[in-house]
Amino acid sequence: MRIMPRIIIELAADRTLLGTLRLMDDGGRIFAGPFKALGRSDRKTAAAKRNPTADRLKPYGDTPCGVFDLIDIVHTAEDTKIDFSKYGKHGAIRLRPVDGAAARAEQFGRTGLMIHGGEASPSGALRPTNGCIRLSDDDMRLLLEAIARLTISEGPPLTCMINETATVSDLTAAADAGYDGADPPPGMETNWHLRDVAAAWAVQPSAATRREPYPLLMQGHDRDSHDREVHDRSADRGPASHDRDVPAHDRDAPAHDRGL
Repeated sequence: MRIMPRIIIELAADRTLLGTLRLMDDGGRIFAGPFKALGRSDRKTAAAKRNPTADRLKPYGDTPCGVFDLIDIVHTAEDTKIDFSKYGKHGAIRLRPVDGAAARAEQFGRTGLMIHGGEASPSGALRPTNGCIRLSDDDMRLLLEAIARLTISEGPPLTCMINETATVSDLTAAADAGYDGADPPPGMETNWHLRDVAAAWAVQPSAATRREPYPLLMQGHDRDSHDREVHDRSADRGPASHDRDVPAHDRDAPAHDRGL
């Protein structure tokens, strides 16, 4: 049984410790990673926002576990209105909760969670966020490049699963410093004009495998066109090659009135 490409994140129960992020292909194999990932919120800011325990179900709390849809990839380079020192220089993946604690947290207004980079602390450690998943800028670039390659070969990852385990690593986050990127982050509604992933991250597929840009990065998020493209691609390859069923991605396009 094949599994659609997805992102798997494992976080430690002790959120001062770093977790991991893996990009999985449709055979359940690791396509990229593991990358060091942090799902801890800045306690100073959480307390100032009336969430002193960093409750994961409330704004400014730690990252909630559960299942998310990948909505799109937001452009965060220096020429955008997004503060790249907080969100990184290479792009941020927006997530929409669909199950688990993450879906319950949405009822409390947690609608803007992302996977993103950002400046490290002076010691080089990952800084706490306001509830997002933070990677280093270098690892975020590698993840986005891998998503581009995987999309060209198999299709885009549409799901992110965040799980919690007792301990993932013994690496620790930077100290709380009053980081405030907002929860949900502001300005996301101004970033719907997204780049072709191959051009944006210098992925150059061969002429034989060159396809349309990554649908999640296209204005309008035309997943139906992605389904048609995958179907046509499978037909071109013939029944003996990569003949898995391709489920229709029939989720509604993300609404722009969610307060993002």
